[in-house]
Amino acid sequence: MTDGIQKSYMWLVNAYTSVGKTFFALNVIVSALRQGKRVCLIALEMDRENLAARIIGMMSGTNAISVMKGYNITSESEMNAKAQLYDYDLTIHRKKRYLDEIMQTFYSEHFKKPVDLFVVDYLQHIKVKDARSRYDRFTDASNEFQDFAASTGVPILLLSQIDNASARSGNSDVIATKGSGDVPGDADVAILLQYDKDRKAAYQNHIKAINCVVQKQRNGVTGKIELIMNTKSGRFDNAKNYAQHV
Repeated sequence: MTDGIQKSYMWLVNAYTSVGKTFFALNVIVSALRQGKRVCLIALEMDRENLAARIIGMMSGTNAISVMKGYNITSESEMNAKAQLYDYDLTIHRKKRYLDEIMQTFYSEHFKKPVDLFVVDYLQHIKVKDARSRYDRFTDASNEFQDFAASTGVPILLLSQIDNASARSGNSDVIATKGSGDVPGDADVAILLQYDKDRKAAYQNHIKAINCVVQKQRNGVTGKIELIMNTKSGRFDNAKNYAQHV
């Protein structure tokens, strides 16, 4: 539907708490790494060990908690995944919370070696010095990201929460970024990840039913894609491939 992640685009991925936006981003990251791309992740919520365990679990098909605790340390699939992750060109920055620090990291990382994709997890944790309000804080961050993507050609995947009212209503027609600002207007692609209660009954307990709603696309179509998320491995997949996850 999107023809992949285009150069210079800023992607906005909205979701309510615990729907799976970080896992969604990690699926995109793993896909990019497997294509030989260089990825830089600004992690404002999870630590490196947790993120690495999730990626290894995703690549090997094992549970991230098991990876962290070393339960499958001799598993061939897990050992292979660890070796692959070691060789991949992934950089994770953990202690960059202020916008000026994040932008400095963007430019310094891209100067050292061209980056193919920046990922920010997530918008509501970004701080801006002297910001007058949360609205201004998010607007400043969004404008800086859009300018960077446009000037360098490097796409940015920005994760964000949606507001409580939109989460309760289940409305997918409005781009309801929490705190908003200019974020929806700046985004080239806006996606809503939404838990699908109606489909859940057809799946086993370790499968989440997620709708990926492309709400906005600068030069393309919009619409809904029915996905599933395997909560054991964190893998996202098309709902039609459910049988492969049983």
